[in-house]
Amino acid sequence: MRHRIQCPRAAAACTAAVLLCACTSTSPQVTDDEVRREYDRVVAQAYSGKEYDVRHILVQTRGQAEAGLRRIKSGEPFAQVAMDLSADPGSNQNGGELGWILPDHFVPEFSRAMVSLDPSGMTAEPVPTRFGWHIIEVTRVRNPSPPPFDEVKDRLAERLRQGKARSPANVPR
Repeated sequence: MRHRIQCPRAAAACTAAVLLCACTSTSPQVTDDEVRREYDRVVAQAYSGKEYDVRHILVQTRGQAEAGLRRIKSGEPFAQVAMDLSADPGSNQNGGELGWILPDHFVPEFSRAMVSLDPSGMTAEPVPTRFGWHIIEVTRVRNPSPPPFDEVKDRLAERLRQGKARSPANVPR
């Protein structure tokens, strides 16, 4: 049930108060130092370690994976075997390409096998995971590079302002 203010003067006063609050309210300010600290924190967290350019073939049985490995070792292109065999709908038509990815985006078994191939190579044996059996190939490895501070500082500042606006210290009582 909506409550209506019966007194016109009270209604006008409430409307004026809401408008005054809306017009004078500013988003919380953030300093350049706060933005720089947030950038450094994000870079340290998201850009540590290595990125791997990886492709894979996912099949349901070890036998299928071994047959795929034999085809590749006999000279058939990895991409063609992936298109023929892989059950991964997200990568099979791209020759098994997963792109540049950090190890923590995969299940541990896949990540361990991928990292062991640094700087490049293909697993000698199929790798079992809860999804099935994988043939994994790393084509390149790099240290990820963060975007320059000047490119992201405005977005970081806005994110910090929004976080401050949501904090309990900024909620009117």
